[in-house]
Amino acid sequence: MEKSGSKKRFLVIVPVISILVLLFGWFMYREYRLSRSYKLYKSASGYELANNYETAIKVLQEARGLNPGNPEISAKLASVYLRAGKTDAGIRILKETIAAHPAYSIAYYHLAFYYFKRKQYKTSKQYWQRFLDTNRDAMYDSIARKRLKEIDAFLSQE
Repeated sequence: MEKSGSKKRFLVIVPVISILVLLFGWFMYREYRLSRSYKLYKSASGYELANNYETAIKVLQEARGLNPGNPEISAKLASVYLRAGKTDAGIRILKETIAAHPAYSIAYYHLAFYYFKRKQYKTSKQYWQRFLDTNRDAMYDSIARKRLKEIDAFLSQE
C-alpha cells in the first residue's frame, strides 16, 4: 500500500516540477531578450548621435527582432530611417507603430515633424493634433502647439 501512494505522489510531483522548470526557463529567456533589446536600443542612440545611421539601423533592427511589440524601438528605428534619408521605410514603420499602438504619441510626433519639414502642412497638422490627443508630456505639448501656430500662419498665406 505504501508503495502505491508514493508512486502516485511521484507521478504528480514530476510533471509539476517539469512545468515549473519550463516556466522558469521561458521567463529567463524572455528577460534575456528584453534586456538584450534594451542594451541594443541604448547603443543605437550612440551610433545615431555619431551620424552612423547604417549601424544604428542594423542594431535597432536586431533590437526590434528581440522585442517586436515595443513601440519605442520601432519609433526610434523609423526616426533613424528618416534621418538617413530612407523615408519610405521610416514612414511605413511609424504607420505600423500607430496601427499597433494608437496611443503611442511619439510616432505621431515623428510623422508630424517629418511632414512639417517637407512643408506638407495639412498632413503635418493632422499628426500634430493626434499627437496632442495622445501625449502626456507638457514639454512636448508646447512644441506641438508652437508648430500648429506656425502651420496655421503658413496655411493662411496660401
